[in-house]
Amino acid sequence: MNPIAYLLAASIAANAALGWAWIDARDARTVAEQQRDQARADATAASDAVEALEDVAKKRAAAAKPVQAAARAAAVAAQQRATQEIATRAAVAGDDYASVQVRLQRWEQGRAKP
Repeated sequence: MNPIAYLLAASIAANAALGWAWIDARDARTVAEQQRDQARADATAASDAVEALEDVAKKRAAAAKPVQAAARAAAVAAQQRATQEIATRAAVAGDDYASVQVRLQRWEQGRAKP
């Protein structure tokens, strides 16, 4: 065989190897681009969802403010009633049981109010 034939065969083999390597690199690049595009789409969707949740949270916080204010007012009123009850002298001097019964009746009357 002629040395040029060997060189030609080696060149063809090298070109084939380079061709396969180029095709593999091109395929890897295509996959990487697809993954990148999918990651961008997922990040955008997550960002949009976070913004939507933020809007919902703001609406719920605004809706909860009156309820919280009412609960705060009820707690203050309950604290004032408790403080007044603790400061009140015994209803029946010398009889703790009867005094507790009177206090319990007052408490029940207070709870029955709408």
